[in-house]
Amino acid sequence: MREVVRGFAAGAVAALTGPSLLGRLADELQAFVRLASANPPLRRAMEDASVSAFLRGEVAAELLAAHASEAAAKTASFVVRNEAPSEVLDALGAVAERIAKGVDGGDPAEIDPPVGRVGLAERLDGYVSALEELAGGPEVLASLQEELSALASALREVPQLEDTLGDWRLSSRVRRAVAAELLRGRISPRVAGLLEYALCFWRGRGLGQALGRLSVKLAAQIGKRVARVWLASALADPERQELEEALGRWAGGEVEVRFREDPSLIGGVVALVGEVLLDASLKGRLARAAAELKRAS
Repeated sequence: MREVVRGFAAGAVAALTGPSLLGRLADELQAFVRLASANPPLRRAMEDASVSAFLRGEVAAELLAAHASEAAAKTASFVVRNEAPSEVLDALGAVAERIAKGVDGGDPAEIDPPVGRVGLAERLDGYVSALEELAGGPEVLASLQEELSALASALREVPQLEDTLGDWRLSSRVRRAVAAELLRGRISPRVAGLLEYALCFWRGRGLGQALGRLSVKLAAQIGKRVARVWLASALADPERQELEEALGRWAGGEVEVRFREDPSLIGGVVALVGEVLLDASLKGRLARAAAELKRAS
C-alpha cells in the first residue's frame, strides 16, 4: 500500500467521528472488494493500467455512490486514483482493515509501520486529503493551511519546543503528550490530530519546516500563495499594503503576506514566496558586494 493511501486511511479515522460511521465505511469497502474480486469485468475495470487513474476512480465512485455511503465512494475513488493498478483491490482491503482498527481507538504508532521523512510527507498528504474529502471540502483545506502555517512558524521560532517534539530519546507517546499539553486550546482538533499522527513517526529536527512545506503545498492547492516577509523594522499600514500588492503582481495572483521583524537585516526586506527567495535587504546587498570584491581580488 502506498504511503499516501495509508495516510488517507488514518485521516479517514480522524475525519469521521463515531465508531458507527467508521464501521460502516470499513464494511462497505470490504463488500466492494469482495464484489470486484468475484466479478472479472469489474476487477479489470479497477486494475486496467491502460485506463487513466482518474477514470478508474470515477467508475469506482459511481458504483459505490449507488449502493453505499458518500464516504465509501470518495475513499474508493482516492485509493483507485493513487494506488498502483495491480494493487488496487489489495489496497482497498488494507484500507478497510486500517479503518476498522481505528474503530477501536488503536494507537497509530502501533497500527502503521515506521516510515522515513519522505514517506511521512506522503502520508500527511493523504491524511489531509481525507480531511478535505470526508470532513468538509475546500473550507476545511483553507482552515488547515492557515493553522499549519502558523504552527510551523511557532515551532521554528521556539527551537526548544521543536527539539523536544523531535527528541529521539523520548517515546512518541511522551512527545505527543507534550504537544497536547502545550498546544491545548491553541490549535483546532483537526490540526492537533494531524500533529499527533506526524509525531507517531517523526524523529529529529525540522518538524516546523516539514509542516511549513505542507502548508505551502495546501496554499498552492487552493490557489493561494503564501509570502513570508522579514523586515528590518515595522512598516506603516500604507507601505505594508503597497508591498502586499507588489508581491501579488510579482506572483501573478493572490498572496497571503506574513510579516516578521528582523533587525539584523539592517534595512530593506527579504521575502520568501513559495520556494522563491527575494532578498532586497541591506544585509544581503552588503554580502553580495563583499562576494563580488572577493572574486575580483
